[in-house]
Amino acid sequence: MTRKPDPLPDQTAVFILPDGRPSPDFFRWLRDADRAVKATIDFIDTPVPDPEFEQPDQYPYTVAFPSDRDYVIIQNNDVERTIESTVSDADSGTCTATFKINSTPLGGTANSVSSTEVVQAHASANVLGVGDDLVVTISANADCRMMRLNVKTTRTITAT
Repeated sequence: MTRKPDPLPDQTAVFILPDGRPSPDFFRWLRDADRAVKATIDFIDTPVPDPEFEQPDQYPYTVAFPSDRDYVIIQNNDVERTIESTVSDADSGTCTATFKINSTPLGGTANSVSSTEVVQAHASANVLGVGDDLVVTISANADCRMMRLNVKTTRTITAT
């Protein structure tokens, strides 16, 4: 970091010596001022960061003994987000997990919950707006145990 230049030498001070060189005080002031100006220009020329970027978020959700019903994962969402994919698996048994925004299913296929991890991409009907609820409906439960779900979302952050 460059320090501020010293004050300009007094008006009665000699600025230029008889041999044509600047006086030591005036030379130091010119050097410090030059450094301060260059540092200011370097700062001004610094590129501005991208004002928007995508922030990934995840919402893991676990139910030890799921039953056929709705489970609310996000209630009264506060920031618009896009649901990119949903993930599911369980320790034993099977069931179907249908992810919905309020009462509208996400575009794509519902998750088949079993001992094999399933990642399901969602490219349509997948924007969770402000005030919306993210709900998962469990159906066709066949003794499913220790169900693990995860919702992967992105949201746009704007730097101001």
